[in-house]
Amino acid sequence: GLGSFVEKPTPLDEFGRRRIRIRLADGTADIVQGVTLITPRYYQLKTLSVGRRLLLDQRYATSNLSGAELLAVLRYATKDKKPEVRRNVVKLLLQADRYAEAKDELETLAKTYPQMEGIADMLRDLPQLRARTVLVELRRRQEAGQPALVRRALEKFPTTGVDGQILFQVREMIKQDLETQKDMDALKTDMKQRVSKIEDQYRRQQLGGIVEEICSEMTLINMPRLSAYRRLASDTALSDTDKVALAVSGWLLGADEAMPMYPRAQSLITVRNYIREFLGEPLKANRDALLAQIRSQEGGSAPLVARLLAAMKPVGTLPETVNNVPGFYQLSVPGRDKAPDVSYHVQLPPEYDPYRRYPVVVSLHGQSTTPAQQVDWWAGTASENGHRGGQATRQGYIVIAPQWGAVGQRQYEYTFREHMAVLDTLRDACRRFAIDTDRVYLTGHAMGGDAAWDIALGHPDLWAGVIPIVATADTQRYNYCKIYWPNAQSVPFYFVGGEYDGAKRAKNGAILDRYLRSLKYDAMVVEYLGRGHENFSDEVVRIFDWMGRHQRNFFPKDIDNVTLRSYDNFFWWIEINRFQPGVTVDPQEWPGRGPRTLKITGKIGVTDQFIMVRAATGKGATTIWLSPELVDFNKRIRVALTGRPEVNTVRPDVGVILDDARTRGDRQHPFWARVDFP
Repeated sequence: GLGSFVEKPTPLDEFGRRRIRIRLADGTADIVQGVTLITPRYYQLKTLSVGRRLLLDQRYATSNLSGAELLAVLRYATKDKKPEVRRNVVKLLLQADRYAEAKDELETLAKTYPQMEGIADMLRDLPQLRARTVLVELRRRQEAGQPALVRRALEKFPTTGVDGQILFQVREMIKQDLETQKDMDALKTDMKQRVSKIEDQYRRQQLGGIVEEICSEMTLINMPRLSAYRRLASDTALSDTDKVALAVSGWLLGADEAMPMYPRAQSLITVRNYIREFLGEPLKANRDALLAQIRSQEGGSAPLVARLLAAMKPVGTLPETVNNVPGFYQLSVPGRDKAPDVSYHVQLPPEYDPYRRYPVVVSLHGQSTTPAQQVDWWAGTASENGHRGGQATRQGYIVIAPQWGAVGQRQYEYTFREHMAVLDTLRDACRRFAIDTDRVYLTGHAMGGDAAWDIALGHPDLWAGVIPIVATADTQRYNYCKIYWPNAQSVPFYFVGGEYDGAKRAKNGAILDRYLRSLKYDAMVVEYLGRGHENFSDEVVRIFDWMGRHQRNFFPKDIDNVTLRSYDNFFWWIEINRFQPGVTVDPQEWPGRGPRTLKITGKIGVTDQFIMVRAATGKGATTIWLSPELVDFNKRIRVALTGRPEVNTVRPDVGVILDDARTRGDRQHPFWARVDFP
């Protein structure tokens, strides 16, 4: 098999050659490769010379080549060819969306062969093609929540040679942006004026404080919360106090819950402030006192508390950025079982808005890589001004990279410490950043890919998708991934590897065959021919396309999973707090033969006027968690756990909502009620 590169390959020279030094099972090999084929999607490299017999036939994405490399190779390959061949080079560049290089080549051809057919037409069409591509990119950035970047780019949008239809779209985007900014400014002015007209000093001060918050934090993302206020601001039947209360309740809860009632708005302000304190309070006695205050308020009902949580921005504090790179942080969480603290890096996308929910990539480092390098792989290496140009930047993703492996660790060990390093990092990040918990994707390279595969199967309820890169399912000692195969039905997988990456194909083959042959699994396997143990940055654009098509369903009515380790104990709305002795097998207890798993099942259905919740978790102490997405709390709910007396009384509890949001960090989907057995 082919191992990783010992050092970075040299750039392609003008002849299309490069030198690589690659690890083999019995040492290293120095190889000279040459380009034999270039297409818009990929180019082919073959061995030209090597110290030993090692004939490689590899494919890489053409997008990996710099413009200078690509043009140099193409020009050398076609320098003695007919003009028509060089014209085909331009077509290749256009199909690869390499417009700057195509323009250079076209201008060279126009000077050398001024009478060549089609050159003038291609030069005329080039600005049009480039403008369309720029417009698509700007719309992508707009969807990713980067309006300032889009605004600057629209102001500099090229107009020469661009047809009226595209320029009309550009003008409409500029017009819409200006109108939105104008509406936002008018809205701020109107609210401030109405507050100043409120005669009662106490009400004026209290509502004025929230209006100042609204005016300072209003963005395109949260502006729709004030739609009810905008619609009724001119209603003469409402007082200025009621109108401001309408704006405040919409800001705190969302437009659907906005009401022109001062007492309700006042209570919501108080409750939200208590919630903020509760989420950051480490002492239970103080949390209990805050909870009592919340319960005493009109705005302290379960539905309103859940809405306040969802609409709030994160309460966690942030340190200074790392190396002055905007949005780049290093944080830490306490280690478990006397293990050292776990540090992790976070890269936020440009124009990060705490009121917007962002998709997240959790990336696990390999044996010879660092969390910072994982961030670079997904978000791009930071330039001198701190800008990153990678796909996570373009697509608007947060990248999280924990230091999950111990110093000097050479392989994944399937331990509690490793699992908690990843899960605690995610929970801590959810408290500090605006994360869309339905779009969290777990990935890793090499040893980190092994960890991602196993951790995803042990905790399938957390992930919208999993991308193990050059991963192996199991070590010779443990085979949890093989035993946990039923859990792969609950989470999508995207595997990436190389044809000659050791014996990975043989080790993973049986498990991947099971995934691919059944319609119950959502699995994709990408294997690069002729390549070995690499990071496969070629694949990143397609990975983002795949992630954009997958979201987590956090509220399945049917659960059918298996578990074996004591720390694989939470499956959507079923939590086993304590297993019966002899049921679990942790790595340090691994027997000579594969042990039997415990099957975890649950089903929610409607029976007459009842909602029936059934679960089977063995005889261990278990909690059933419920929320409005799972059950209707206005109906009678019966909860049955196999072998235990049935529970017939289940009601929403503000304490459950807040404790769950505080511990899991998921303000998007807090549970409203819990039933404990015994």
